[in-house]
Amino acid sequence: DNLQMNYLFLEHFLHDKYHTSFKRLVIQLRLKKAEELWKQNPDTPVGEIACAVGINDPHYFSRLYRKERGISPKEFKNTSKKPA
Repeated sequence: DNLQMNYLFLEHFLHDKYHTSFKRLVIQLRLKKAEELWKQNPDTPVGEIACAVGINDPHYFSRLYRKERGISPKEFKNTSKKPA
């Protein structure tokens, strides 16, 4: 019961202060970490990055990435590759 009250407090706090939910915040943090990993090694497969950020289904990760970022993970990877 106490945990539920803390969760509700956190949800209200995030909504009021940052206009987001806990779930959305976690998603954004995971996608940001994925982008950092790709910048370090652009050749890393989508499935490997997805697992590294806590999403076990690469297809779900790709759909989520496209929905949140407006581009596919592959498009991001291609823009992250450093010119030779």
